[in-house]
Amino acid sequence: MPIQTTCFGFSIGPRIAQSSDNSCFVLSESAKRTLELLAKIHFHRQNSGSQSITWLLGFRPQIREIERRKCVGVLSRVVEFTSDTRLRILALWLLGRCGGTVGTKRLARLITTEHFQTRKELARALRCKHAWAELRALLRIESNSRIVRSIQTSKQSAFDERLRRYTKSAELKTVHPPASGLFLAEGVDVRGGKPAKSLWLIRTILERIHRLVSHRRGL
Repeated sequence: MPIQTTCFGFSIGPRIAQSSDNSCFVLSESAKRTLELLAKIHFHRQNSGSQSITWLLGFRPQIREIERRKCVGVLSRVVEFTSDTRLRILALWLLGRCGGTVGTKRLARLITTEHFQTRKELARALRCKHAWAELRALLRIESNSRIVRSIQTSKQSAFDERLRRYTKSAELKTVHPPASGLFLAEGVDVRGGKPAKSLWLIRTILERIHRLVSHRRGL
């Protein structure tokens, strides 16, 4: 289906999109596909009139494709520029499922919104993105007890746990540095070399040089 550009808050060209504040950004084919899927889901949501979350079950393939593409940049711009509250909440929900840290600064601009459902979905998306600084900023000004409880139960995982997850997912590769032989001129004997100078001797020599240079400058 064609992309309904009016609901996103920016116009879409062949490769460039222009937002309502006249800023431009590049749209990849994957990003355009993400917008097509988002428009399809949103169009059905508008026409269904359902208040239950179960209406999303019929769009599991589209949701999985959006998650797989992980075009969080274009989703965060939809959150920032759209004037459609339902579309913003849907994009926030998808951003949380995509994870990652891209777009958290744009999401942080919604912290002061007065719309309860938007703040609620914003808190969930920030939790999924592990955006702890933004969550703390939201907690300082949030007055709704439900949102406050949801933020307070989202404690930052310990460093050891994060390190364990990272090492579990990291791929170890064996690197063999290229062998390089040591070039020695003919007749050079490297046997019986002198031991390295001690730190005390090096310091003494440097102090003598410093005094000598200072004395000559004084002359």
